Amino acid sequence: WRIDQRTPLTGYVPTDMREWSRNLFEEKIKEELNASLQPADTLQSTPTRHYQALLTLGDDSPTLRPTLFEFLAYRALEIQPSTAIYNALIAFQNQQHHTQAALLTELDQLRFLREKGECSLAEQQAALEALYREQKSLPHAAEIVIALYEVLQEQTYRLAPEAQDSLRSEQVRLCREGIQQYKDYPRTAILRNYLAELERSTLQVPLSLLLIPPAPIRAKRQYYNSLISISNG
Repeated sequence: WRIDQRTPLTGYVPTDMREWSRNLFEEKIKEELNASLQPADTLQSTPTRHYQALLTLGDDSPTLRPTLFEFLAYRALEIQPSTAIYNALIAFQNQQHHTQAALLTELDQLRFLREKGECSLAEQQAALEALYREQKSLPHAAEIVIALYEVLQEQTYRLAPEAQDSLRSEQVRLCREGIQQYKDYPRTAILRNYLAELERSTLQVPLSLLLIPPAPIRAKRQYYNSLISISNG
């Protein structure tokens, strides 16, 4: 908090780090992260399994983090994500035919660009639909369906309740298609959970917060499931 209150320093860097402003810390972090990804060709040719004494490798490590470059690039993205690192990582993964890892990185990059405001919701959806057309036949394309569902879910928050039915119907269709197409992919269970939530019926009967006898009691009854929403006063 104290660092955030400081006026950004430009043109020089104090020798005492305790006097640094936020921008100097950010630049230093960026510099160190970029240095950690060099020499890139050496890191790209070094399997992470050679460092099992230092690293705890998970079941998916051989697929998603097979090289030191990928391991360190993902670490850099967790600390200080940047478009440059995303692009370098995706380019390398595509070159090495690490198709599942590359797809997951692309999905993460789209979320990052959306959070930064460099990509609209419509642009994110269009990019996901293009990826899906390109990779639909691959088992891990289920990840794209999950991401598409999340984009549609974000859209529902911007609509009035009475305008959400058609969008939820599209979500139901998307989940059912994904479950059928990728039934053997482990994370398809996420789509099953989404579908169960969409098809769960609810009945709400809220009463007025203020009841003054002998005024009549008014209640609003709303029945809702994935395909129909009916409200009665």
